[in-house]
Amino acid sequence: MKENLKRYYPIKGGEGERNGNKTRRMVKCYLSYELGGINWATGKYEERGYYAHISPVATELLEDGGTLESYVAFSGGKWLLVKCGRQSPKKEAEAIKLFEEKHKDLVLQLYKDSPDKDNIDFDNPEK
Repeated sequence: MKENLKRYYPIKGGEGERNGNKTRRMVKCYLSYELGGINWATGKYEERGYYAHISPVATELLEDGGTLESYVAFSGGKWLLVKCGRQSPKKEAEAIKLFEEKHKDLVLQLYKDSPDKDNIDFDNPEK
């Protein structure tokens, strides 16, 4: 999977400070291939294929130049974009195209009841 299939969208007004380090709230979007089977957390069966993942994250810029990324458990979502029996360049290309077309709509679906819905900065993604 290509690394460029990861997007971070800042939330306007989500800047802050923690332990003297700059923090920022963002929405992380990425595409992955998963083998499917029984999900250990939910106990539900999941299909094999390419999934879009959307998660709210907080990033913290550390003094040494590194970045710390924090998640809130079970706060995001994932959606099956392309069901397939095995990875292939053709199916991956199809999944990439769908991810590029749909990930912003999936973010808005996840944030539909959130006060941050109108503050997501889709115009200035970070990598």
